[in-house]
Amino acid sequence: MLTKQEILKKCTKTKITIIIVTIIFIYLFMFRILIHERFYIHNSKSFKISQKVVTKRLLRIAQISPPEISVPPKKYGSIERTISYLTEELVKRGHDQLIHYFRPAYNKEPIPMERYEWLFNQVRMMAAKFEILHFHTGEHFEFVDEICKGNRVTCIVTAHDFMKWYPTLGFEHNRLPLITISDDQKLHSSGNPNYIGTAYHGLPKNQYKFIEKPFSKKPYLAFLARMVPEKKPDMAIEIAVKLGFHLKIGAKIIENYYDYWDKINKLIEKHKNIVEFVGEVNETQKNDFLGNANAFLNPINWPEPFGMVMIESMACGTPVVARNMGAVPEVIDDGISGVTFNTVEEGVEAVKKAIKMNRKKVREAFERRFTIEKNVDRIEEIYIKRLNLEKYRFKSILLIISW
Repeated sequence: MLTKQEILKKCTKTKITIIIVTIIFIYLFMFRILIHERFYIHNSKSFKISQKVVTKRLLRIAQISPPEISVPPKKYGSIERTISYLTEELVKRGHDQLIHYFRPAYNKEPIPMERYEWLFNQVRMMAAKFEILHFHTGEHFEFVDEICKGNRVTCIVTAHDFMKWYPTLGFEHNRLPLITISDDQKLHSSGNPNYIGTAYHGLPKNQYKFIEKPFSKKPYLAFLARMVPEKKPDMAIEIAVKLGFHLKIGAKIIENYYDYWDKINKLIEKHKNIVEFVGEVNETQKNDFLGNANAFLNPINWPEPFGMVMIESMACGTPVVARNMGAVPEVIDDGISGVTFNTVEEGVEAVKKAIKMNRKKVREAFERRFTIEKNVDRIEEIYIKRLNLEKYRFKSILLIISW
């Protein structure tokens, strides 16, 4: 016979157990709601599936994007745009659905480090559901490393343009399998023994309309980039002024570079009869802005690992005049899709050559090398190579996490 105290003690334990179970249930329920509220699902039935996917193996892939900008981006965000193109093409090839985490276009305040940890914990909790985690998050390798250590899932990293992290990829994080976006980028990350392949970016063929004859009241050169020193808008202005050729500058003004913008703005004002600032150019405006230009000026001053805007210009049929740095000589077929240069004087001569180029051949160079189909062919090859699969059936669920 139980005493009154024993009965009370037993009842208390039961109550505590019920409370704990209830809390766990609520937590799991709320987490499920959180996930379902923030993920948008695309059904692959809305796409025409290629016959060649019939012989491919089912894979479960998570595409994990940087947490600062939405996928796809509303304006600036070339990394996020490439992730969007990649995923859409994978879906078209037979993937069952795309789960897409939505967020506002830009964070106005920096995300605290502890917040990043919480966000990456979500990835850790879901990692076991996938065969491949494909990270596009360059500045958070410590979290990526931890996730990959603690799971049997295959992890892959595309480094994009995170130059300052290349040394850590070679030493501190050298176990992470690395995809580079150009051979030049491979050279900068050569300390990484886990390099698994290079995959050039690509665009959907119909993303940009080919414009054979530019239509503008005044012929112009186009400059499109962030307003930062390494993009060299001042060199673009100098080349245009020496030529006496109208220059339209489309640029996003970056908060930490207001002083630099003031300097460039003074140059624009000084040469306002030749130089025009049009502000930030969105996706809808980009086709007309690039396509109606006689040439696109890209006078960079850093080893840019790819440069999406170059292939966007080529897709419009507009030849590229770019400084011979980074991946520029890999992207441009010199004399066919554009001209490379080193100095201002060479840039002036390069523009003279470029504006006479056959725009159809510029477009053909894009279609031959830089479509999203070419990009995904290579990505699939790397995925399968990494999984050591020879015969496969590719029909997948993809997840994009874009905080």
